[in-house]
Amino acid sequence: MSVQASFTGRSDDTQPVELAVTDVRSSSRAHCQRVALTQLGRTCAEVTIWSAAGGTSYEHATVEEVPDPASVPSSWDRLGEEARKDDFGFRSHLQERPLKWTEDWLNRPGGAPVYDCWLLLEGGLGSRDAWTFAGFVAIVCDIFPSQAAVRGHTHQDSRYVPLTLSLSISLGEPPDDLDRVFCQAASPLAGGGHASGTVTVRDRSGRPIATSVQQNLLRPIA
Repeated sequence: MSVQASFTGRSDDTQPVELAVTDVRSSSRAHCQRVALTQLGRTCAEVTIWSAAGGTSYEHATVEEVPDPASVPSSWDRLGEEARKDDFGFRSHLQERPLKWTEDWLNRPGGAPVYDCWLLLEGGLGSRDAWTFAGFVAIVCDIFPSQAAVRGHTHQDSRYVPLTLSLSISLGEPPDDLDRVFCQAASPLAGGGHASGTVTVRDRSGRPIATSVQQNLLRPIA
């Protein structure tokens, strides 16, 4: 499955949204759909989804060794309940276990714009189907490139709010354990008011189950 999304406007989380799904093409091997998300008559996002019926194909994956999630303390363990507070409700259900921890975040030095962590979903997904998995991965691929970008700079230089312009995701087969994944996020390029981001999502064996490319607009904080 692949998902390409373009975000054309901000939405208001206090107002309902409308989804319009159009079948673009359907064959015995693939199905293409276009989804438009509108709110109060204004388009907020347009998404193209390709899903494949399976069959014979190349079979390969670049497996990497990943640490045992139990060996990595979570941000909840380190910071207590404060770590669970977030402006976005869904984020409070994602237990992050970052491989590299910065004790004094406000006085951190700039470093490599990467962020590797285990993600454990509190309560589980509640479903094992591919579409639920795709929705979970889309959230991960959208929010974590900015986590990588900010680690490339000091706190004083990190005065920008990232706004997603586009997001492209390729998904493989859902793993047996959908409730914990290893996230490798990076921001290889930033400048001129925008930043790029990539994410590789792996299962417990280190096998990639999704990859993504993202483009962010960086809005200065007033």
